[in-house]
Formats: sequence, structure tokens, C-alpha cells
Amino acid sequence: MKRLDYYDPQSLNDCLEILDATPGATPLAGGTDLIPRMGNEDSSASTLVSLRRIGELKEISANGALAIGATTTLASLLRAADEQSIPDALCEASSVVGSVQIRNAATIGGNLCNAAPSADTAPALLALDSSAVITGRQGERKLSLAEFFKGPGATVLAPGELLTQIEIPTDRSTWGSCYLRHTPRSRMDLAVASVAVAMRVEGGRITDARIALGAVTPTPILTHEAALRLIGQACELQVVDEVAALAVAASSPIDDVRATAAYRRHLIEVLAKRAVLTAYARACACKEATS
Repeated sequence: MKRLDYYDPQSLNDCLEILDATPGATPLAGGTDLIPRMGNEDSSASTLVSLRRIGELKEISANGALAIGATTTLASLLRAADEQSIPDALCEASSVVGSVQIRNAATIGGNLCNAAPSADTAPALLALDSSAVITGRQGERKLSLAEFFKGPGATVLAPGELLTQIEIPTDRSTWGSCYLRHTPRSRMDLAVASVAVAMRVEGGRITDARIALGAVTPTPILTHEAALRLIGQACELQVVDEVAALAVAASSPIDDVRATAAYRRHLIEVLAKRAVLTAYARACACKEATS
């Protein structure tokens, strides 16, 4: 039986000291991805550093930005949705991850750090212009979430660093947003294609927009060309069709056991149209409610 060391620090500083002094140590949050992987004989994890006692990593606050601690569970995030004005797209993405039991354990930071192309929260957070706050013994750095992913299972995190917080600009709560995905099964499945859209509307016309895709490229991505086509528009159906076509062009899906590349492209076209129309309707409703 392989030896496994386990640390249970109670502060962020203690956690960072352990990670810095223990090469190869693996942070453990909800464990919904890590623990199953450790059942494989080729798992390299030999030292786990639990994050469960570090209270500051579980906090949600809105002081200049909506700041979500990386070990906030998806269930906690959904419970805080109304009080903290969590955008619709992030709520929709969080609500479809696994089962109720999984969401009670899975964390938003873990969903991102696992860096699966099909991760549900990633496209939603990209569309909401989120930033990743990364902390190590050398200090803290913040970067756009679009820079966080390097490939399937790979992020910009260096050894000894932790993703400690996700920040969403506070004005995104007044934008309309939507996250849609397709799965072979209605529950407990991974996305074979997903789209997130966020936009701001003034006078019936879109003044800013962001569109993100999941499960159809090696990493979740923003499609700038598709979003740019929406600017200045009132969301006519012809424009929506053109936006969907641009989203498809930005994708690079593959054939695998879960779906063909052609089917994934079709899904992106359908989901993009639906997500744009839904986000536009929500943005218009939000504008009316605040005017």
C-alpha cells in the first residue's frame, strides 16, 4: 500500500508554508475529482494538504467586486445567490454540477483548478469577466481567468501556489447572463458542449457582451468575434444567427466516445442562439427594474 501523508492547516499562511516545503504536495478541497483519481494506480498524489479549515477561503463578499473564496462549495454559492447578487449564468452553471451531494462538497476553485474542458463554472465565469487571485509564499497575483487555463488538466498555478479567490466585477449583477449546456443524460453527466453569454443593454441595444464556450476546445475560451457582432445590435434574429455561426467557427471540437465533432458544432450553434436570446431578455428586464 502506498504511503499517504496528510496535513490539516488552520490558516492560509500555514498552508502555504507546507506547500512550499513539501514538493509535490496536493491541495485538497472538496475532493470530488481528486479522490476518485487517487484510486488509479498511476496517481502521483502522496501528500495531501487539506483546505477545509481555512475560513477565509470560504467567504463571499461584495466590496468593490464580488469576491468568492476558492473553497466555497457550489451549494453554498447557490444558497447565497439572492443575498450576494450572484449572476444568473454562474448560478445555472453551479446548479448542474453533479448531484446535490456532489455540490455540497465540490468547490468553485476545485472546478476551475481541475481544468477540465467541460467544467461548467469556467465558461460562466469567463463570460462574466472574472479574475483569478493566486497566492503563494512570494505574495499574491491576480490575472484574468482567460489566462488561467493552459490546457486539459493544466493551469498557470506554480508549485506552492493556491487559487484563493475568484472576483467578478460588481456591475455584472446588472448584466443579463445565461449558461446552457448539453449532456447525453439530464443529470450527473459532463457537458459535451456549453455556452455562456453575458451582456449589457442600453435603450434596447447591446453595449457590451462576452461569449464563452466549453467542451469544444482544449480549454474553455472566449469568442471575441461572436461577442463583437452583438455590439450596437437589438438582437434581431439575423444577428443572432451570425453570432452563432461565429461561435461555431471559434470552436475546435473532437470526435470521442461522448459525441462527434460535427454534433458538437451543431450544439454550439443551437446553444449560442438560445443563450444570446435569454441573456438579452434578462438584460432588458434588469434595465427596466433598475431604471
